[in-house]
Amino acid sequence: MDLNPSTVHNLVKSLRLKGFVEKCQDGRLRTGNVFRELMKTNTVSGFHGKVEMEMKNIAGRFSNAIQTYSEISNSDINVIIRMSPDMPGIIQHPTATRFHLYYNVSALVHLAFGDSEAISWLKLSYPFMEEGLKYWKDEKSLLEYLRKTRTQGYAKSPFTEKEVLRIAVPVFSGKGLLRGSLGISLKLMPDEKIDMIEKKCAEILIASAENIKEE
Repeated sequence: MDLNPSTVHNLVKSLRLKGFVEKCQDGRLRTGNVFRELMKTNTVSGFHGKVEMEMKNIAGRFSNAIQTYSEISNSDINVIIRMSPDMPGIIQHPTATRFHLYYNVSALVHLAFGDSEAISWLKLSYPFMEEGLKYWKDEKSLLEYLRKTRTQGYAKSPFTEKEVLRIAVPVFSGKGLLRGSLGISLKLMPDEKIDMIEKKCAEILIASAENIKEE
C-alpha cells in the first residue's frame, strides 16, 4: 500500500488519539492500551467459550442438571455462566447471583483450592464466626472437609436433601492457580445409586475442567 507521508502522519495521529497506538520514550510506536484491552477481552471470551462448550456437553449427558461456573470478583463468589433444565440448551449469564461462601458447594471449592491471598480476602469479607457457624459445628469441621475435598479433587455438598447430588470441581489456569469452579446439581431418580452417580459426575466434571484449563 503506497501512502504518502502526510497520510501516514494523519493515520498515526488518529490511531494515537483513539488509543490504538502509543509512542515510546525512544520515539518508536507500539500497540496502545485500547488494543491490549481488546486482546484481553477476546482471551477472556475464548476461555468462557470453552466453559460454555463443556457445559453444553455435560447437559447432553445429564439433561436434568443445573450447572454453574463461578469466579471470585470483588470478594464474592459470582455465578458467571449457568445452564438449567427449564431453559434447555440456553446459556445463561446471571448478573447478580452470588454463592454463600460457607454453604454452596462451588464456593467451598474456592476455599479448598484458592490461593491464600484470595481466601484471606474472602474470609475478611465473610468471617467464619459470623457467616459459617450456622452451617458448620466449628472451623475445625470446615477445615477437615476442605482437606478431604483437596484429596479427592472435588467437593460434594454436605447440605443437600437425600435425593439431590451437588458437586463441584476446580478449574485451574495454566500456571496452576484457581480460575473458577464448575458445579452441578442433580435430582436423582428413586432407583439411582448416589455413589455411582457421584463417581460418574465427578469424573465428567474433572475431565471438563481439564479441557477448559487455560494454556
